Amino acid sequence: MDFEKDIRMLAPDFVRSLWKTVKMPAPLRLRDLIRMIRAARTAAEEREVVNKECANIRHTFRDEDSVWRCRSVAKLLYIHMLGYPAHFGQLECLKLIASPRFTDKRIGYLGAMLLLDERQDTHLLITNVLKK
Repeated sequence: MDFEKDIRMLAPDFVRSLWKTVKMPAPLRLRDLIRMIRAARTAAEEREVVNKECANIRHTFRDEDSVWRCRSVAKLLYIHMLGYPAHFGQLECLKLIASPRFTDKRIGYLGAMLLLDERQDTHLLITNVLKK
């Protein structure tokens, strides 16, 4: 927080306004999402929490250089296990499988197993990634 105070004092107005628009909070952890969903008292509250988090996940997926992709896919898999639609994460699973990091690959393979079925053409892309 001291850094933000220093920026406010030193930076001109346009830099401060840019700082507010560019600064993006870190996404929720899976543990926090589970707690929020369990704390929902009604099905409508649960749907609201899930829809808001799905919107946040979509926003992080639009980032090409997303460091939160693995965490977002893990949350998406939990949302899928609850019965909500999660089809928009299929290609992100492929990106995780192609990643050089083992943790990303692990979540990517799990997501591919849960989100993809044999009727879709995207499973052919996984086969091509495995051949590399």
